[in-house]
Amino acid sequence: MLNTLRKSISGPLVKIFIGLLVLSFAVWGIQDIFSNYGSRIIAKIDKIELTAENYIDEYNQQLSMISRNIGRVITQEESISMGIDREVLRKLIIDGLTASEIENLKLGVSEQFIANKITSDATFYKDGRFNKEIFLQRIGYAGYNERTFFEQLIKSEKKQQLYNILSSGLKVPNVMIEAKNSYDNNERVVEYFILPKKKFITKYPSENDLKKYYKDFQNNFIKDETRDFEILTLNRKSVQGIVEVNAEEIKLYYEDNINDYFVKETREVYQFLFNNLAEAELAYKNTYKKEINNLISELNYETNDIFIGNVTKDKIADPIIASLAFSIEQNIYSEPTKGALGYAIIYVNKVTEEQTLPFNKVEVGIKEIILENKSDDRIIELYDVIEDARAAGEQLNSIANDLSLNVKAYSTYSGINSLGLDDEGNLPNEMKDSKLIELLFLNEINTDIDVLESEDSNTFTWLNILDVNPPYTKTFDSVKGELARSIIDEEEKKQESLYIKNTLDKIQATNNINLTANELGATVNTSLPFSRKNPSKIFSNDFIKIIFNSRINTTIAGKSPIDNENIILTIKEEIKSKDQSDADAKLTEATFEQQLNNDLFDNYINGLENKYDVTVYQENLNQLFPNNDE
Repeated sequence: MLNTLRKSISGPLVKIFIGLLVLSFAVWGIQDIFSNYGSRIIAKIDKIELTAENYIDEYNQQLSMISRNIGRVITQEESISMGIDREVLRKLIIDGLTASEIENLKLGVSEQFIANKITSDATFYKDGRFNKEIFLQRIGYAGYNERTFFEQLIKSEKKQQLYNILSSGLKVPNVMIEAKNSYDNNERVVEYFILPKKKFITKYPSENDLKKYYKDFQNNFIKDETRDFEILTLNRKSVQGIVEVNAEEIKLYYEDNINDYFVKETREVYQFLFNNLAEAELAYKNTYKKEINNLISELNYETNDIFIGNVTKDKIADPIIASLAFSIEQNIYSEPTKGALGYAIIYVNKVTEEQTLPFNKVEVGIKEIILENKSDDRIIELYDVIEDARAAGEQLNSIANDLSLNVKAYSTYSGINSLGLDDEGNLPNEMKDSKLIELLFLNEINTDIDVLESEDSNTFTWLNILDVNPPYTKTFDSVKGELARSIIDEEEKKQESLYIKNTLDKIQATNNINLTANELGATVNTSLPFSRKNPSKIFSNDFIKIIFNSRINTTIAGKSPIDNENIILTIKEEIKSKDQSDADAKLTEATFEQQLNNDLFDNYINGLENKYDVTVYQENLNQLFPNNDE
């Protein structure tokens, strides 16, 4: 349900309803940029007023989503150059037009319907039932409270009603279905060979060649901004060595929680099922002194079909069978008994009696539990100590030493870029947390950075930026080897392209792929028929596209997905697709119908600009971006 809210309108043949409920990727001061503009009107659609606050909320949501997708925070300047500011305004206007049309058509939905929709959604279930705490927690993650979520869901349902009204009765032309079938399922057969690899002769570039290449492609040798920093991590590993557990604590925990170590009786239970009592009685007569595996074989059963498992009594769903299984002796077949699934013979292979696990069996596990609990308590205590020390100006390394934390609790890093990679291209473990990278590049030297709390564990991380290394162009001398490799690679690619072209020219001149292949010492193979929908694994995806965009008897070159080998082929045959099965045809029709409906809805909503007055207060909008020259 959460993914159906905040629906946006997209272009032709694109799904209309895209879930935008994502946790915020980062907060980097957008609210500060937009401060004091919340109540200003930036646009009016009929009777609906869009405030700067509406705009800010949507703008931040879009920035958060895009930043998540690209793996880094984008700046305000980047967002403007990408046109996000205009896209946000357009989306809000579309939403306003939709809301105006819904109001004009008097579309409505009852609150009871919405309430039922929420309480029947498994997203908010716990133990098989709707749970209010889970509901509030999950909508809170998405940025809603109970009232705003309810209101948004009502808007969503009204929008769906409008969509259904517009899309009812739309019929997909048969010619579209047939064309789609031909595109997907028409097959081709090709003759091909792998072009033998050739050693290309290249000379090492001269000093002048290197300098010219360096000058022409200097932007390729820019070193991105990197940062040097130190971090202090407080977690269970950090407090190893300063948290201890003694034998008395372990023994006391065992005694206080003795009920947790009580294990119910378990039995390995087999259940033979029969259609009627006569069959069951006949089988029972044959069980006398018979091994379980022999009986399974004689009755043509599979062990997995009759083995209920090594279970406790309460895990057997049928109470009659459960009572029977836990009343008979080990290695004894029960008499035929009618259960919920029919007549059954029960066999118990092994019995493990109920018991309280002895102390020596659980001692190690108890120690780990106590250690984790004491570590978590110690972490909370040390959190306050570290925060106080930071407020007093103490350095992170001194704090780690003073508290006798594990040696790995404090670390320094240098030359880390915005992807979290060091100079060698490695990703340190701490850099796997994208939020840490965000903090690293959102702050400057001597900035008091808030502690980073991990969402999935009791872990706190303090970050201090030591130095910012600005981007720079690498010197000519430092990249001479890289320059030479680039020039040689380009020359080899040119020679390889010429080699491929000459091969294609020979085949086209003789109209005989076998003759040219023989001259090169290669073997020609004929492919099995393949289609766009079921492509051959011999050719790369890009090559498949070229094959189906080329005419019969055309000779072309492309790549193999294996070892990136060059393949030369001639397209020999096209096999027309047969009519689709009813199921495939219905699926194609349903897909086209959805796409056409979406396109129709898109055009309809865009056309509402001619029906309702739309006014944009550009001056108020411009004030949100005071540094934007546009």
